[in-house]
Amino acid sequence: MDRLGTFALLLALVLALYGVVASVMGARKGRPLLVESARTTAYSLLGVVAAANGAMLAAILANDFSIKYVAENSSRATPTFFKVLSLWSADEGSLLLWNLILAGFIAAVAIRFRRRRPETLPWAMAVMYGVSAFYLLLVLGPTSPFERLSVSLADGRGPLPLLQNHPLMAARPPFLYLGFIGFTVPFAFAMAAMITGRLSDAW
Repeated sequence: MDRLGTFALLLALVLALYGVVASVMGARKGRPLLVESARTTAYSLLGVVAAANGAMLAAILANDFSIKYVAENSSRATPTFFKVLSLWSADEGSLLLWNLILAGFIAAVAIRFRRRRPETLPWAMAVMYGVSAFYLLLVLGPTSPFERLSVSLADGRGPLPLLQNHPLMAARPPFLYLGFIGFTVPFAFAMAAMITGRLSDAW
């Protein structure tokens, strides 16, 4: 699962970088097909980031303690419900989920504005793709959730006890991320308005 997850993240990074380049080039050169290609790339990005999250979840449920994150945040005795929640119980998994939510917002913008704001949408998409590429670089580098241990362990340490006190305590991080990451959307459109010089109330 670690190879599948890492490959999915690498592919996601390629898609995000393509989204940046295609959005900017399409907007600057007035090429609507390139802009549309960049917009629809959001769906593929969401798919591959979801696959990476799925690979991590599968590794957790399968007790694959050869993966460092699984060994440090799950155990054989951990109930299945809390195993699922351990996906975001540490920094590496949280950033993996962060990337998924961000990709979801990008795809939502791509759907919602597919026939609106033709002057600013490509630039907004470029900004969001750029933010996505940054966070993807984090999970592919210093905070990789798919790092393998040199020796596979027989059992893991288990998730933080705090996360098992109450289900709502464990569900708190995703709701926080929805708020934090959601600010990427107005930020992207604000940047697009400044880039294009369209600073009226319409943006």
